[in-house]
Amino acid sequence: MIYNIWIIDSSGLCIFYRSYGGFRTDPHLISGFFTAIYNFAREVGGDRLETISMQDTAFTFLVSKNILFVVASDDKTGREGKELLEVIEKEFFKRFERKLVLFSDMLRETPEVLAFQHFVDAMVEKINARPTVLLEVQFEKDYENIYPKRLCTMIELLKRGSKVREDLMKKYGLEGLDVLSIADGTRNILEIAEIVGLTPTKVFEIVEYARRNGWVTMRSVGKAEVSSIIESFLRKEISMKEAEEKLSKVFGRKVGEETLMKLISPVKKIEKGKSDLTTISKMTSIRGNDKISKIATLIMATGIILIIFLLLLRYFSNFLLR
Repeated sequence: MIYNIWIIDSSGLCIFYRSYGGFRTDPHLISGFFTAIYNFAREVGGDRLETISMQDTAFTFLVSKNILFVVASDDKTGREGKELLEVIEKEFFKRFERKLVLFSDMLRETPEVLAFQHFVDAMVEKINARPTVLLEVQFEKDYENIYPKRLCTMIELLKRGSKVREDLMKKYGLEGLDVLSIADGTRNILEIAEIVGLTPTKVFEIVEYARRNGWVTMRSVGKAEVSSIIESFLRKEISMKEAEEKLSKVFGRKVGEETLMKLISPVKKIEKGKSDLTTISKMTSIRGNDKISKIATLIMATGIILIIFLLLLRYFSNFLLR
């Protein structure tokens, strides 16, 4: 399983970064760390650093022409990462050996860079398409929280003669094209099914076929993480802007106020139900306390009357004895 990919220039600046569910730290911050640790290992050990293995993650390094390539994966041997980096390194220099300026902050969204990004994503998707991952998603069948995102371009999808179009048409007809055309990462399986008029099961089948071929990435958004953010917002521990930013990271897309309100709506109903129960409980408690208070007042008044009566009785008894 591939988690992250970094490409770092000779100054330690991260010029390319992709995340596939791994670390969410600032790529520029961690790229400086990678550069420092690589240089340190080379100075001390006199040899190139190839792999750093941790408890759950392995970092594999490859240096070529003063460019550092790093991949984070779950393969402790580093073989999987090394094979991927060799392919990426070859493709990178084939496209950009004399065009590194394309990776500056202002020009990063150029067609050349986006095409390379698509190439890397497709490679990673093929590696990550393992039976264990597939079974996990299939058994989960949590269609509401699965957001497929198309990796192939619309041209590849619609152009006659392209492999993507021909394969989809052969297996699913126009329904396959319809599903992938709107699988942009902003809609879940249920929403896509409603738009194209298919069952969620059918949409999932089409998306899963496309995922195995590297045309779509499919991410399952965890309910627990979303619920935690919503709860923090309702408790006023975080602002609306912070909640939107956190949810945007979870969903991998921009989440605005409208989406936030939709997510909060069912929670508010639950909270209202809890609030109503709490109110009823408080009212019952108040009524019970009122009854107790009245009884206590009555007992106190009776006690006072009894004391006054005893005092008067004693007074009259002493008066008669005289």
